[in-house]
Amino acid sequence: MKKLIILLLILIPIFSFAQDANLTWDFPAKPGKAGWKNLKTETERLNAMQVPSDVLSNMGTEELLITCMNYPAALFYGAYSNNYVGIKRTIEKFNGLQELLKRKDALKFIKIPAQMD
Repeated sequence: MKKLIILLLILIPIFSFAQDANLTWDFPAKPGKAGWKNLKTETERLNAMQVPSDVLSNMGTEELLITCMNYPAALFYGAYSNNYVGIKRTIEKFNGLQELLKRKDALKFIKIPAQMD
């Protein structure tokens, strides 16, 4: 679980920079899109943001990683009492992150910048 937390803490700062339209799932339901206002509960909204299981199983790991970085509710982790609980709950509520954690090659696509002096 600690590796998971470290992985997500590395990813969180770059969520807003993952914009490769050719290599990602476009969430059909997200704030600002048509129909979003019709979703009345948190459960309805979170369910609408799930990636269909057949799409998940056919995604390459890099595409899945970018999809997870573009997850519209990714930054909701900050609404919890601490980051650990927030990240854990975010993973529990998003099937894309659950799938990413199963991928043995996920870390291959994470590039950590060299430390600046």
